[in-house]
Amino acid sequence: MRSENLPIPGRTEKADLHFHTTLSDGGATSAEAVEECVRNGVAFAVATEHDVVNREFPALATKAGIRTLEGVEVSARAPVGDGKVKHLHLTAYAHLFVPQIDPVLTETRIGRVTKMRLQCEDLARVGFDIDHARFLAHFENGGFDLANLTNFHLAEYLVSRPTTAKIAKSIAGVAVTKPHDFIGLFLKRESPFPVGVPKNFPEYEPEAVKIARIVVGGSHGVLSVAHPNFTFAKEGTEAFENGIAENLVETGINGIELNPHATPEWTETVLRVKKRFGLVLTFGSDCHFLKNKTGDGRHSAVGETHAYLTGEKIREKTARLLAALG
Repeated sequence: MRSENLPIPGRTEKADLHFHTTLSDGGATSAEAVEECVRNGVAFAVATEHDVVNREFPALATKAGIRTLEGVEVSARAPVGDGKVKHLHLTAYAHLFVPQIDPVLTETRIGRVTKMRLQCEDLARVGFDIDHARFLAHFENGGFDLANLTNFHLAEYLVSRPTTAKIAKSIAGVAVTKPHDFIGLFLKRESPFPVGVPKNFPEYEPEAVKIARIVVGGSHGVLSVAHPNFTFAKEGTEAFENGIAENLVETGINGIELNPHATPEWTETVLRVKKRFGLVLTFGSDCHFLKNKTGDGRHSAVGETHAYLTGEKIREKTARLLAALG
């Protein structure tokens, strides 16, 4: 597939290379996602589920006249300098992934399920109103795969419990009411009160270099740093540009994403890093087809991209992506 085979000229102004269906943690089935893409005039669309390749979306999209690829958003670990390792998301694209990708993704999903159970037990021990079985039951009617429940779902569930604010205040001195605040205080290794971080739990996410060998080497694909403006918000643009990015590229990563919510400072940083290392620029809405996420400052409706990406820019960047895939 070459760049001259891009979609119909009048329809290439909209492309979305990053969104989620019920196969991971989205609210729309693959068929419903295709319908929404058609409704929004998206001519190039790639479903990037968390740690599982959506192989039903490409066939449905192609049938609807939408150009597509195989895609996945991989949870991985990567060195960022000074001996530090960062847990991050990498969006991967290929015409067809080699079979070796599936067992690696399955291992990640099994690890996440186990970790989530232990987190619920740890949080219950310090007084939070949570039980693993009830937590799963709360989400099982949502349609998405329970193996893709994340810290956000855990925090979202807990902030909805009437006793959480009081318990959070007794531990951290603040009455937490927002999921991201709960995550920052209790659910990360670097949290000031990591009561929801299982102790001595082994790493289950693969190293980025391993994923790069599978995606870039084995599948002749593109492996992109997803939403760096959020992932590296704490480190900041200067650290990202002057050290972190080089470490990521050395693992074999060959792409970087321009998120719709990137500030002017982050936009300039992403574009400079892209040019410096010859990376493929990827982009997408990170749509989850869920009302509570659309418009939350981190996610957008399918087909919505960064203001920098005019119709002509989208043609240019999608052509570059296809050329990189060969």
